Amino acid sequence: MCQSKAYLVSNGEERLLADEVSNVAVSGSSITLQPLFGEPIFLNGRIREIDLMSHRIVLEAEPAPGAKDARSSAVR
Repeated sequence: MCQSKAYLVSNGEERLLADEVSNVAVSGSSITLQPLFGEPIFLNGRIREIDLMSHRIVLEAEPAPGAKDARSSAVR
């Protein structure tokens, strides 16, 4: 299959955000990840890298307005 793993980089650390992502939609700074199974994941940020050969998506969190910590506020 051709799904990818999505990773979130925050404060210089990378963590797995979602397995088997089948679709990524971007609108401004809003990113929606749709895993093959399960609910969509919404976050504010930007795409840092997509490696199609390694099935890897790396995202960078962007803090929500007024938030102090991108890790807790960027992912909804």
